[in-house]
Amino acid sequence: MLATAANTLPTGPAWTYEVKWDGYRTLAIKSRSTVRLLSRNLKNLTGDYPGIAAAIARLKPADVVLDGEIVAIDATGRPSFQALQHRRTASLALVYYAFDLLQLDGKRSTVRPTRS
Repeated sequence: MLATAANTLPTGPAWTYEVKWDGYRTLAIKSRSTVRLLSRNLKNLTGDYPGIAAAIARLKPADVVLDGEIVAIDATGRPSFQALQHRRTASLALVYYAFDLLQLDGKRSTVRPTRS
């Protein structure tokens, strides 16, 4: 899902909010010993972020598909999209924030019913 701009935030119990991390939206796909990181436009980002790919490879499930975001975090704990874009990450932490588990060991979670 893409963020939608608004002048004011809606209020009330039906609304929840999440942090806008300002990174690269990325699918992390692990299939046995192979990991691929794909952008929203399906560009292969695996070679650009080997540390993220290595972290995904260490996950216990043999097969997993995650939807998340690669973010560069500066020394104050703030995301830095500019540093991420220009790969100036020597002094920054690169992290992968997983938002959704899309598939686990061959079972898609996108078709499961939700609890009310």
